[in-house]
Amino acid sequence: IQERTGHVQLVKSGISPIALTVGDQLAAGDWIETGPDGRAVLSRGEEHIVVAPDSRIGLPRENTGPFKTRILQTLGTILLTVQKQANQHFEVQTPQLAAVVKGTTFTVAVRGSQTAVHVVEGLVEVSDLASGLHSMVRPGQTGSVLAGSHGGVTVDDGSHGASGAPAGAGDSPGAA
Repeated sequence: IQERTGHVQLVKSGISPIALTVGDQLAAGDWIETGPDGRAVLSRGEEHIVVAPDSRIGLPRENTGPFKTRILQTLGTILLTVQKQANQHFEVQTPQLAAVVKGTTFTVAVRGSQTAVHVVEGLVEVSDLASGLHSMVRPGQTGSVLAGSHGGVTVDDGSHGASGAPAGAGDSPGAA
C-alpha cells in the first residue's frame, strides 16, 4: 500500500476488519474496503491501482486463471495503470464483466447492477460474464454491462452513441 487517506480497511477471512496502513502488503484472499472519505493507492513496480471512496476490491484465494494478476471488484471505482507486456497478463473481474489487458490505463466502476470500463490509454477486452459476448474498448470509449440483460457489452464513444459487438467481433485482443 503506497498511500491511504480516510477510512480504508483490510478484510481478511476469519478475522475482523483492520485499518490499512501504508506499507501493508495484500495476500491471496485479502480485500480492501474504502469508506465515503477513503482512498488507497496500491503499487507493484510500475503498476498502480487507485481505489476510490466507497469501493471494494480483493485478490482471489487462488489465481487459477491464465493471467498473472487478477483483481476482484464488487463495488465502487478503481483507476488502473498496467505495465505493457507482450501477452495479456492482467484481469479485473466484477460480478458483471471481466476486463483483460496487456498494458494500459483504464477505470472500472461497479454501480449496482451495471459495470463500466473506461479506457484512457491502450486497448481493453471487456467480456460479459453472463452471455460470453465481448468487445474491444479503445481510448475514449466506455464498455458497459448490465446484469441480467445477456445483451453483451455496450460500447459508447461519448459522441456517436453506443454499439454492441458479438463474441469474436472486432479487433484481436492481442492488439493492445
